[in-house]
Amino acid sequence: SPLNVLYSLNTVDDIIEYGRAYGIGLC
Repeated sequence: SPLNVLYSLNTVDDIIEYGRAYGIGLC
């Protein structure tokens, strides 16, 4: 999912998952 965001912002779920993976906390 995080890698998916790097290529294309498909879903909010992926964006949130990306943030969590890097400790950004997009919630």
